Amino acid sequence: MESSTRQRFQSWMYCVLLLHLWRTVSGQTAFSISEEANAGTPVGNLAKEFNLNVQDLEMRGFQVVTEAYRRYFDINLKTGILHVKERLDREELCEHSAKCSLALETVVSSPLNIYRFEVNVLDINDNSPVFEHAETTLNISESAFPGERFALPSAFDADVGSNSVKIYKLSPNEHFSLDVQSGEESVSAELVLQKALDREKQPLMQLILTAVDGGKPPRSGTMIIVIHVLDVNDNIPVFSKSLYKARVNENAPSGTPVITVHASDSDEGANGEIVYAFVNHGNDKNVNAFSINPENGEIVVKGDLDYERKSAVELRVQAKDKGHNPRAALCKVLVEIIDINDNIPEISVTSLVNPMKEDTPADTMVGMITVIDNDAGKNGQVILNMLGSVAFKIQKSYKNYYTLAVNGPLDRESASKYDITIIATDEGTPPLSSSTVITVHVSDVNDNPPRFPEPDNAPLCFYFVVVFVLSGLTDAQIRYTIPEELETGAVVGDIVRDLGLDLRKLSARRIRISSDSARRYFSINHKTGKLLVSDRIDRETLCEFSGACLLSLEVVVENPLEVHNVEVEILDANDNAPLFPRDEYQLEISEAAQPGARFPIEGAQDSDDASNSVRHYRLSPNEHLALDSNKPPANGKHIELILKKPFDRELVPSHQLVLTATDGGTPPRSGTAKINVRVLDTNDNVPKFDSSVYKVKLRENSPLGALVIKLNATDRDEGTNGEVYYSFSSYTPERVRQMFSMDTDTGEIRVKSNVDYEETNSYEMYIQAMDRGHGAVAVHCKVVVEVLDVNDNPPEIVLSTLSSPVREDARADTVVALISVNDRDSGQNKHVTLDIIPPDLPFKIKSFRNHYTIVTSAFLDRETISYYNVTITAVDGGIPALSSSMIVRVEVADVNDNPPRFEQTSYTVYVTENNAPSAPLCVVKATDPDANENARITYTVLNDNNHGISVTSYVSIKPATGEVYALRSFDFEKLREFHFQVKAQDNGVPPLSRVATVYVYVMDSNDHAPRFVHPIANVSHTTETILRNAEAGVLVTRVLAWDGDAGQNAWLLYALEHPPELDLFKVHEHTGEIRTTRRVFEDNSTVFSLTVHVRDHGLPPRSASATINVAVMELPPKVAPDPKRIIRPHGTLIFSNVTLYLIVALTATTFVFLVTVFVLAVALRRDLKVEPHYIEVRGNGSLTKTYCYKTCLTATSGSDTFMFYNTGRPLKPSNKQARGMWVLLSEEN
Repeated sequence: MESSTRQRFQSWMYCVLLLHLWRTVSGQTAFSISEEANAGTPVGNLAKEFNLNVQDLEMRGFQVVTEAYRRYFDINLKTGILHVKERLDREELCEHSAKCSLALETVVSSPLNIYRFEVNVLDINDNSPVFEHAETTLNISESAFPGERFALPSAFDADVGSNSVKIYKLSPNEHFSLDVQSGEESVSAELVLQKALDREKQPLMQLILTAVDGGKPPRSGTMIIVIHVLDVNDNIPVFSKSLYKARVNENAPSGTPVITVHASDSDEGANGEIVYAFVNHGNDKNVNAFSINPENGEIVVKGDLDYERKSAVELRVQAKDKGHNPRAALCKVLVEIIDINDNIPEISVTSLVNPMKEDTPADTMVGMITVIDNDAGKNGQVILNMLGSVAFKIQKSYKNYYTLAVNGPLDRESASKYDITIIATDEGTPPLSSSTVITVHVSDVNDNPPRFPEPDNAPLCFYFVVVFVLSGLTDAQIRYTIPEELETGAVVGDIVRDLGLDLRKLSARRIRISSDSARRYFSINHKTGKLLVSDRIDRETLCEFSGACLLSLEVVVENPLEVHNVEVEILDANDNAPLFPRDEYQLEISEAAQPGARFPIEGAQDSDDASNSVRHYRLSPNEHLALDSNKPPANGKHIELILKKPFDRELVPSHQLVLTATDGGTPPRSGTAKINVRVLDTNDNVPKFDSSVYKVKLRENSPLGALVIKLNATDRDEGTNGEVYYSFSSYTPERVRQMFSMDTDTGEIRVKSNVDYEETNSYEMYIQAMDRGHGAVAVHCKVVVEVLDVNDNPPEIVLSTLSSPVREDARADTVVALISVNDRDSGQNKHVTLDIIPPDLPFKIKSFRNHYTIVTSAFLDRETISYYNVTITAVDGGIPALSSSMIVRVEVADVNDNPPRFEQTSYTVYVTENNAPSAPLCVVKATDPDANENARITYTVLNDNNHGISVTSYVSIKPATGEVYALRSFDFEKLREFHFQVKAQDNGVPPLSRVATVYVYVMDSNDHAPRFVHPIANVSHTTETILRNAEAGVLVTRVLAWDGDAGQNAWLLYALEHPPELDLFKVHEHTGEIRTTRRVFEDNSTVFSLTVHVRDHGLPPRSASATINVAVMELPPKVAPDPKRIIRPHGTLIFSNVTLYLIVALTATTFVFLVTVFVLAVALRRDLKVEPHYIEVRGNGSLTKTYCYKTCLTATSGSDTFMFYNTGRPLKPSNKQARGMWVLLSEEN
């Protein structure tokens, strides 16, 4: 019973919860509580707020029914205060919501009310800011300009409001500052470059970014920022020396190391890798004799080195890095070629007097010998020796000039010819030598007179001449100075006069210029004795770039032989303008070059010398480049341009300058060269997006590969520095990268995966654009993709709660189910209409916001329909519309609203007497259309007195089956009929019952033999008398027998047992009347003995017999009243007064009885139709369906007999059944 009550209460509460969508108390109450409050902390007084009686809270079942938050709150039913039950964590409950409001509902019963209120969980500063990564890395080029910004990751603080992140701080440093930007909902920070970075000074930096919230006390979180300074080619290589000096032997074999130059570059990577090379020296063969290793700067011998060709070689070495815009530096390498003794002396006889007169005095010059040794130093110092002759000697006259002179007297007669071997030996180690043979013929003179004995003395004048000649050879040195480019025939000088020669003897003495090289340019006029110019003299051709241009002339005068050295100095004339090696120079300068950077340019060359050479350089006006010096370099062929102001390729990509070189001649000459400066791009510009934020709309379910947007970022740089490629930045979530693809070259963002508005209605992606240059810096933009909803989601019907089964006695508007409909689309696509199909079901839909309830719209009858399949269709408002349906099976719960119903309103049972105890009598059957316990029927016999005896002592019934059985054996003769009521009661609450009446009629069995009442059974013989004069038909006597049985068992038949000849008497088989069959006097007997047999109709029949003696009397007695009247046929029926009274009384009684029965039947059971059964008054079986009146009259009886059969029975089970009567009325006449 308690369990059933509890279940009903729970069902009732469940229905209450479903009704809360519309049966709510008006108004909204809000409380506030800080998160992390201790258990038991009061939130608010609900009883006071909702005007509830505190004493009734427990009785009314006041409780929190919001399932999601029941664990956090509880109500003190004694005070009505809502208090904290479990720790509240706002971040867990509401995540990132700015306001954390918990909607709670409480319910009370009796009467039913639902109270709705909110609990605002206030944030406390219990969370520190946290960065997603403890360390982040930034790659920043050292070419980044001050003012450039770099986005930093934001810190996340689970707290909200003032407790969220408010400021960022950066550790102190000289290069960066922090720009903190505060938005409506977030605070972000950017790193701003304040001072240019220098990787060479500090390649790595570590900063600490601190995020501080606004709580009290504040909490903070830190992140390490690791900055890698990316190298740019901002440093030129630097040689360890500006001038290297080396020595190498001439004729050194190829591959001989000379020197290794070394340059260093502070840059890294390719910017710091150096390549060495020679600067173009034109066609200088001496330079081509060397090669340099581009990797390590080692200079080795490549060709032939000839000291004699050039004793020193000046190399200009360039060290250039491998950066995108390479930078170079120059150094000078002076290679001194060490002479080795590799040249033998060359002996040449420039003039020879041949033959020589034998009378030639001693020391007379025979010839001029020139010895040339191209080696230097001691290797070029030559010693001349003469072998095998003492008649001649060799004397050094001037530099490498020697004279062959007579050493002693010649005697043709002794030797007419001399082969003089001249050996020239240098002082090298080992010494080299060469030799030549000079043949001198001796001509005869008349030097042999006839022989006299006196000695031969030479004349004095001869010695004077010889001395004079030798003195002229050694002391005569004449120098003339003339400008170049004199006309042919121009006088150089009066050589005859200057040599002290006699003009008149000039022809005889055969004066001439012996040197071949000088003979081309000069000649001697024999008439005037003047030295004349015979050909154009170009000083630059003759002497190239030597300081003084001297032409040595050997002037030979014969008779006597004289050799004079004459030097002609060719003075320079300003006949050559300065000339640059090239008309145009292509100079490539990186825009990253810093002021002060130097760029070498080949200087102009002026073939003129001294003041006529280049004296001044001038550069066309510009703001970027200047000359290091306007003067020609003291030792070098290159001039240097110095960068004054950095170039900006993006403003002016190229420049044209004019370099002018001016010599010092009068008038001055000048030469120009164009310098085309191509500004090499450096990666000094970052890409720039057209917009910092792109907003684009995209329909959901767009096909894969569909174009979302094409981004465009431009970079003013060129080449790879201006080639922009796109990518997702690290701030773009992985789920966005899986949703969209990025074309790195074109910037096209395309759909990569299925776009579903219902999953995410917008995407934010951060795109970075970087160029392909070295030290590239990324720039960012944000792309906001708004996903447009299409009607691709049918409404989703969610059965939140179902109250099934529903009691069939539920009132209208009882909540059956709570349904929420979710359509993940938006706008009109989200508007949903709900209907019930079929519409004739006893249910309807009520809505409250997006919640719907199925309520009853009519009464339910489980016995008619035990369940309903309610089809709910939801149709959205999209075009085309989408729909979905759900079938909700609603079971109808049985209510005990139907009492048990007997199959019959009354039962008639016939039971044969003498039955065995526990014998089954009948089975009553009642049905209950209810279900379960409400339909489980228990049968009981109502205790009632019947004939003064309790019915429960007669019969009993099985409670479960309704089987009625007898508790005792019935005796028809004691109890012929009885009735009792059976109650069928179900097990419902409250239980219902019905009563049926069981009529039990005890059926007689033939267990009694007939017994004679008259004559008396105990008397052996009975004597009757008859008058002799009695006619036929005279009643002799009436035998009366009684049978304790009933019905057929009590139907008695009388018979006389007599011989056939004794036929005077007969007995009426039914009445027992013995009458005469004929006149008595016809028979002579005076006494007749009659045996009367009586037999019942039972099976088997029982019988009895009695003997009656009939005596014939001659005379009638004195008192002879006839006990019965003789009714004759066709005679007048005469009734006695008693009989008449009885008939009138019986008629009146019957009439009253019938009226009473009719009134009761109409008033109480108007609608009950009863099939009447009729039994005899005596209860011995069914007769007709009406009241039967039977008059039984005997022919000889003097009284009337009336039999009344009452065959009706009362209609109401509570009335007593009529009992049969057998009334025998006899009236004596």
